[in-house]
Amino acid sequence: MTLALSVYLRANVPNKAIACFAETGQTEKIVLYSKKVGYSPDYISLLQHVMRANPEKGAEFATQLVNDESGPLVDVERVSARWYVVILV
Repeated sequence: MTLALSVYLRANVPNKAIACFAETGQTEKIVLYSKKVGYSPDYISLLQHVMRANPEKGAEFATQLVNDESGPLVDVERVSARWYVVILV
């Protein structure tokens, strides 16, 4: 996964690089990288994926998305609704 991430970063394939960040638990890098390259990922889907793989990381990622310095990157109501759905699953 680390090799794939390196290749995607060098080849400027943001959707794949962000998927690798999520898979490897490097959620803190997703927003920074997205802003750096001007890419807007589907944060709700990413959050759902991270929550299923690692709920603690998911909680950190949700907090990061809601508390971004430029304003929330996701609708707080949608995050709350997803949070409950993920907990139930």
